[in-house]
Amino acid sequence: MKYVKNHEYNCNKYITKIKQFNIRIFNQILNEIGCKDFTCEQSFILQALWNGNELTCIEIANETGLAPNTVTALINNLAKNGMVERKSNPKDRRQVIVTATEKGNKAKKDFDTVLEKVVNIGFNNFTDTEYEQFQGYLEKLCKNYERFFNSPLKE
Repeated sequence: MKYVKNHEYNCNKYITKIKQFNIRIFNQILNEIGCKDFTCEQSFILQALWNGNELTCIEIANETGLAPNTVTALINNLAKNGMVERKSNPKDRRQVIVTATEKGNKAKKDFDTVLEKVVNIGFNNFTDTEYEQFQGYLEKLCKNYERFFNSPLKE
């Protein structure tokens, strides 16, 4: 597909609205279940760290698509809440490695509860096939944008 002058393109508008709705709904449901340990935005970091991953801030930025300075701010808040911990990389002391704490790993239960509700709200009138197609289109779009940057961020 190529740009056509005077054609109305609304995808960016809809993607932005979906993102904003998703964050607001996610945080509202977190509040409803009484979870004060993390926010939707912070859950992007936790998702990257679950399953025992030890990642640098740049690796987290590459995994999540968040800017490195945003990753640092989110990690700072998660660390204050005892959800993650930072330690020096023994191979390169200039690098910081981030891991989820026990509290951070236990938060996956609340995350899964919220995610189930968010998915059921957002995709309530989608068939399984429509969902798979939609996810495929989003993955394709994401890969196109990633190619624009040509390579992952470097340490």
